[in-house]
Amino acid sequence: MPMMPWPPSVNHYYERNRSGGVRIGKAGLKYRDAIALLFRGFDTISGPISVDITAHPPDNRRRDLDNLLKCTLDALQKAGVYQDDFQIDRLTVSRACPVKDGRLIVRIENICEM
Repeated sequence: MPMMPWPPSVNHYYERNRSGGVRIGKAGLKYRDAIALLFRGFDTISGPISVDITAHPPDNRRRDLDNLLKCTLDALQKAGVYQDDFQIDRLTVSRACPVKDGRLIVRIENICEM
């Protein structure tokens, strides 16, 4: 699987519209488009899956790892990597050393059914 760019924060992923509703904002749409390009040509995974994310942040600032999940998992689904978030039966996230601009290493595997 390709390395993914660092996602926008949840605060930048969504934006409020004039009526007070929430939608995916410009930064979120740009990120989803970038992920779709990265995974173009990959076959969609069906059935239960395991997702393992290693996060290399862009700097040493304090960040909550769980804030990475919504944008990242939504972008992967929209790109057609898997059909639905419901397929995720195991999810792990770990922080690694910072790297310039940040990146995510994502491993997705089918889980064998018994």
